[in-house]
Amino acid sequence: MKKVTAILSWMLWIECPECKEDFDLADQDDENDIAMLIFNSKWDMLKDYEVMCPKCALEFMIEEIEY
Repeated sequence: MKKVTAILSWMLWIECPECKEDFDLADQDDENDIAMLIFNSKWDMLKDYEVMCPKCALEFMIEEIEY
């Protein structure tokens, strides 16, 4: 039986409360801080995590993550 490599791709969409732009937080996760919390089931630790909108530069915090 042949073996293949699987590739995991993830996204975490969020909407800016100011300009309503939807963007993927995975694109801003250069240090993998968000990914480490998501993939280790520590989602609650992202409560109040600070985010900056790439369109309008508003800084805001994550209240919760739904799936």
